[in-house]
Amino acid sequence: MKVAFRCDGSVLIGTGHVMRCLALADALYQSGHEVVFIYRHMTNALKNILKERGFGTYSLLQDNAVVVTSTVEKHTPDKSKQENPYLHWLGVSEEQDAADTLQVLNSIQVDWLIVDHYALTLDWHQTIKTSGCQLLIIDDLDRPYAGDLSLDPNKVDDFHRLSGPQYALIHSRFSQHAQALPARSKLSRVLIFFGGIDSGNITSIALHGLMPLLEQQPLILDVVVGKQNPNIDTVKTLCDHPNIQLYIQTDQMPELMASADLFIGAAGSANWERCVMGLPAVLCTLADNQKVIAEQSQQHDSALYLGEGEAVEGEDFNQAVQSLMQNNSRVQQLSINAQNLCDGHGCRRVIAVMENMR
Repeated sequence: MKVAFRCDGSVLIGTGHVMRCLALADALYQSGHEVVFIYRHMTNALKNILKERGFGTYSLLQDNAVVVTSTVEKHTPDKSKQENPYLHWLGVSEEQDAADTLQVLNSIQVDWLIVDHYALTLDWHQTIKTSGCQLLIIDDLDRPYAGDLSLDPNKVDDFHRLSGPQYALIHSRFSQHAQALPARSKLSRVLIFFGGIDSGNITSIALHGLMPLLEQQPLILDVVVGKQNPNIDTVKTLCDHPNIQLYIQTDQMPELMASADLFIGAAGSANWERCVMGLPAVLCTLADNQKVIAEQSQQHDSALYLGEGEAVEGEDFNQAVQSLMQNNSRVQQLSINAQNLCDGHGCRRVIAVMENMR
């Protein structure tokens, strides 16, 4: 199969959509399929990752965008629908983006287009379907779609054909490392990661809260941030401590999770990765769509959920970590429950469905 991805990654959008697409893209490539990426906005760091992986790329630059004409089959938008709150992510109209994407699709002829983008809605899907390729929509918002397949790894429902953590798009490196990992039974090393952007600087809030523990306990912190993090200089200053190691745009997340006893971070895609690794977590949410992930993790007793990131204080992280350091059996139970929640083989399952639909 020849498969194209339509996704974006920026300071405004974040990097999670692209990273989970990369996990599926790598699995497709390893299964013998051809993969390309179509994007309008992409950070330099993400562009470099795509280049290193050897994937073909097509940029929908605004100055090169095709003009929407009558030759593009249009679908009249339903004015009764609520206005798309994510449209500003594109910088152009959905109609224009669909036309630009169609131009690429008509030139490369793919079997599947996989779209992971909140700004692209039903009208865009319907226009793209005129290209003749099959459409897989990755989305966790409750809204209508017009695809051949829809995937929501964050919750089990009857709305999406592929739903729940069993379809979470996790790179195979995580499940490979997880095979040799026993359940955690104590807490001495903590991994902190609030996504590739973390515009709210929750990383610094967590570090401020945990600093007193470094003077009292033999605790080691591994801190991960992306190159485009707007607060990276502040984080660097806080990480100037013998017990803290800072990683910028690292590709060693499986190894870091394998060596950690606790994950502190956002309830995004990395939550499913840490579950595969049997890693207990202290979570907060940085976006509304993360709430269902955090609540599900808490319901399955695989994490402590502190609430929305903008309301969480350093002392909240301090107290959560202290409570776990004083209760090894609690750490172990969280670890076991996390690994039972997600096995890391979602990419394999999704590809099997796609291949059977050819």
